[in-house]
Amino acid sequence: MGSSFSAGGLVSGLDTDSMVRQLMELERKPIQRIDNRIEAAEKEQEAIGKLRETLQSLQGQADALRAQDLLNQFDASSSEESVVRAEVGSGAPAAGTYEVEVLQLANPTLATSSGKMGAAIDPDASLSNSGMRTRVSRGQFGINGVTFDVDPAQHSLRDVLDLINGSDAGVTASYDAITDKVTIENTGGGDTYINFHGSLEDGQASSNFIEAINLDGAIAEDGAMTSTQTLGAVNYTQTLADAGFVDGQEVTAGSFKVNGIQINVDPNEDSLQDVLDRINSSAANVTASYDNIGDRIRVEALTPGATQISFVSGSSNFLDVMNLSDAEQELGQSAEFTVNGQKQSRNTNTITDAIGGIELNLRSVGASSVTIERDEEATVESVREFIDAFNGASSEVRNLTGREGALSNDSTIRQVESMMRGILFGVVDEAGGGLETLLQVGVTTGRDSSLQFDEERFLEALRSNSSGVQALFSNADNTGIADRLENYLDGVTGRRGMLDSRTSPSGSLAQRIRGLNDQKERIEGRLQQREARLRREFLQMERMMLAFQEQGAALNNLGAGFGRFY
Repeated sequence: MGSSFSAGGLVSGLDTDSMVRQLMELERKPIQRIDNRIEAAEKEQEAIGKLRETLQSLQGQADALRAQDLLNQFDASSSEESVVRAEVGSGAPAAGTYEVEVLQLANPTLATSSGKMGAAIDPDASLSNSGMRTRVSRGQFGINGVTFDVDPAQHSLRDVLDLINGSDAGVTASYDAITDKVTIENTGGGDTYINFHGSLEDGQASSNFIEAINLDGAIAEDGAMTSTQTLGAVNYTQTLADAGFVDGQEVTAGSFKVNGIQINVDPNEDSLQDVLDRINSSAANVTASYDNIGDRIRVEALTPGATQISFVSGSSNFLDVMNLSDAEQELGQSAEFTVNGQKQSRNTNTITDAIGGIELNLRSVGASSVTIERDEEATVESVREFIDAFNGASSEVRNLTGREGALSNDSTIRQVESMMRGILFGVVDEAGGGLETLLQVGVTTGRDSSLQFDEERFLEALRSNSSGVQALFSNADNTGIADRLENYLDGVTGRRGMLDSRTSPSGSLAQRIRGLNDQKERIEGRLQQREARLRREFLQMERMMLAFQEQGAALNNLGAGFGRFY
């Protein structure tokens, strides 16, 4: 009997599922109303958040008018920018024209190793083992139509020079062990051109010998060409122990000082570049670098001026090996210039205190006229941006509180726009010079209630009463239009302000939404119980009807049995 039973209305013929759904839809009407209230609260929350951003933008414009000296906006120009550039700095400059003459630029002291550091090459060793800074490749090179073969593993520099001198190239080649350079000279004298490639079929050498002895690009003088740099040099990327210094000198471990700053060195761990990097990152106030061409170290002061760089050897002989203990120092100099004929000097080319509120960047020796003018357009633009921000905020409030707005008929929000407009057209007693309201400087209300800005009238007021215009917007008593508006908006948009009290996680709107969700959850719980009870009742009805059908069938069968006896 149980297996033939269905709760879907098969016994009664009723669509009980549909009936339950319809009944529950009726009972869910309160939830739909709660959902509508939640949606409205969320839209209100979103709208207030958007309004808050708009008002904060206006507050920022008002604060900008307070932070800057509205009237003291200037523009600086130089008649000769190649000599001096002028920019408005901090402070209030005085308008006018200043004659600036740059007598000399500031530059820093430069110290250079007194001699090359790397050992000269061994002209009698194979080129591969001679200590040349550039490895020679095997192949051919040419001089004045004569081709020479070179094998760096077999030939020494002396061997190759002897080959050249014994040839018909018309030149003599020699090596100077003191200068560590090669000279090739035309035997005919004069400024005869020496051709290093003419003997080769394709015009290209297969060996880099000419480049390795640093003659490629050398300039001929009286028919002779000399290496542009030494053949041997220190290997600044190897450890100091393997770098190869003059006369086989070895750097000892320890420390030395540059401008009183201690620098440590370990020849078995540090390369020359490591030590230079250590100097540069220290507080020695210098930049040290390796000059690959001259095989010397250059140390340049970071601060201009005629101050010697101090080198003091300590427990390491690093400075001695690098020829810096007796370094050649080219003392720097201070900048010298005149402003309106008055001579001045500074240890920098960026001058911030010669003309009040103006930064001068000295660029070359010469003369220039520096003109400082009030930037009226910048002042007008500042006020224009403020007016535009006010109009944007005012329009936003009206749209949101209008009939179709998310905050329709919200009197508290509507009052914000009324308060702002009241502040904007309020009286400022402290302005002075007969100025009391923005109406007097060209700010009026148009037909659509937006603010209109008459720039010409504003400029007239600015030129005739600049201090009054300044005080009208912002003054020491904080009673200017921008002062009052910024203070008011801070109470509206700031933390724990009027808008924050409604939109923050603990604000009234958030509390309302949480309360509605709690209420919705409770109703949902009751509806689930109600639906379960209805389904049980329909199920019980189906069971009873099934029992009645079974009893009827049994009675019919019994009646049929009685009929056979009659």
